[in-house]
Amino acid sequence: MKHLPIIKYALLGVSTLLFLIWVAFQPLESVDAQLYWCYGVLALSLLLIIVLPMINMVQNPKAAVRSMLGFGLVVVVCLISYALGDGSPVVNSGGGFFENAAVNKMTDAGIYLTYVALVATIFVAIFGEIRNSFK
Repeated sequence: MKHLPIIKYALLGVSTLLFLIWVAFQPLESVDAQLYWCYGVLALSLLLIIVLPMINMVQNPKAAVRSMLGFGLVVVVCLISYALGDGSPVVNSGGGFFENAAVNKMTDAGIYLTYVALVATIFVAIFGEIRNSFK
């Protein structure tokens, strides 16, 4: 993947150039160009997230099995987090309630996924340091 640093610096350069042009020539209320650039970079990122692993799977089938196992683990954690969410009404700051059960359940799932990601990150960081100390 020798081309990724080139793509990264090209996107950084274009983003910086667009920002400087916007600061110099646009009124502060006009953010259309930045939003369109953000949407474009987001769409390009999503496309690359889908296409590049598929190319890698074709070139290296053994790595594809590991990738699929990792993807399966992520799906299982997402399903468990969703199942743990209860969707009960939540009191808001105005004294009312957030009563949409589907939204509350998704919010609970997002919070649980954040906790799992935090714990996994800490575990991987500690395990990586311990493993590297023995090499």
